Amino acid sequence: MEFHEGEVSRTVVNFRLRSFTVRHVPRFSSVGYRLTAGSASLAYTGNLGPKQDDAFFEMTRGVDVLLIEAAASRPSSETHLAASEAVAFGRKAGAKRVVLTHLRDSIIHLAQTEASADPDFATMAEDGLIINL
Repeated sequence: MEFHEGEVSRTVVNFRLRSFTVRHVPRFSSVGYRLTAGSASLAYTGNLGPKQDDAFFEMTRGVDVLLIEAAASRPSSETHLAASEAVAFGRKAGAKRVVLTHLRDSIIHLAQTEASADPDFATMAEDGLIINL
């Protein structure tokens, strides 16, 4: 296994994996990933804050599944997204489906409320979750 700093693109068998920078906290960035196999695609954001640039939305644009963190209890946290912000990011990116992850026990009810508003678009990550593409 090789580790590379910065953004990387690799193809392994039929999978293309691209990393991209996401803004998390002022001191450092985090890494997101876009995985594509044929016409199917998934993006995983890692930790991120609410202030993302256009490059973030370019890398997540049109994905089948956006696996996105929603660890904040309310919008406008500096270091994480609230569930409502995560769903809004998915809509802005044109994702077909949003899966909320990085949920703390104290905010699961907020994510459930947000996901239940449009269950065909948003859902909560859970062990064993299968999403057919």
